[in-house]
Amino acid sequence: MAKFKLKKNGTLVTEIYDGEGDPIKCSFNNDECVDINTKEYSYLSLSKENLIELIHLINKAEKKYEKMDKKESPNEL
Repeated sequence: MAKFKLKKNGTLVTEIYDGEGDPIKCSFNNDECVDINTKEYSYLSLSKENLIELIHLINKAEKKYEKMDKKESPNEL
């Protein structure tokens, strides 16, 4: 599975490969969505496996954001 990189602006990014083996840049902004950069393509060919992977990546990104939020906001009493 793809690994995340954290950009300076706090966005998690990764790259997956579509059904034709082309790399696709994906960004996760802590909104339970994925932004897919399609600038370089006229179309994307996504398999069922790609779509399932994207769902897993969205969930994984959300968990990472939760952990980052907890580190930034220590428990207040």
